[in-house]
Amino acid sequence: MKTTKVKRQSGSSRPAVRQRGSVKSTTANFIRVTTDDELERDPKVKARIKRELARLAKAGPIDLSDAPELPAPAWEKPIRGMDAWLKTVRASRLYRPMKQAISMRLDADVVSWLKQAGPGYQTRANQILREKMLTEPGR
Repeated sequence: MKTTKVKRQSGSSRPAVRQRGSVKSTTANFIRVTTDDELERDPKVKARIKRELARLAKAGPIDLSDAPELPAPAWEKPIRGMDAWLKTVRASRLYRPMKQAISMRLDADVVSWLKQAGPGYQTRANQILREKMLTEPGR
């Protein structure tokens, strides 16, 4: 018969017990992104933003001592506006769209060119197609 020893919990490793009434709301730490059309349509959103701007104006200057200065490459192609930001995020690795399995017939030399860089040739093909899609007019 096999016996196992059970380690007793010490005072420092006991699970924490949440006390009633000590739970703080964390929604104050989140930033809500508002689009232009939402701002124009909803007077409540407009009023909330005006209140927030007034609160920030009363707070005084922002302390930037802990924020590093952006390197020069970050200023070469700055992003302006929500639509441009969304387009950039969707083109980056942060955006994870649904994948769809398909069957595609490609020329043999194209496949060998994609495979010569090592594993991940389908991902590379997808990135190439995505870049092309985003650079076309009307996107």
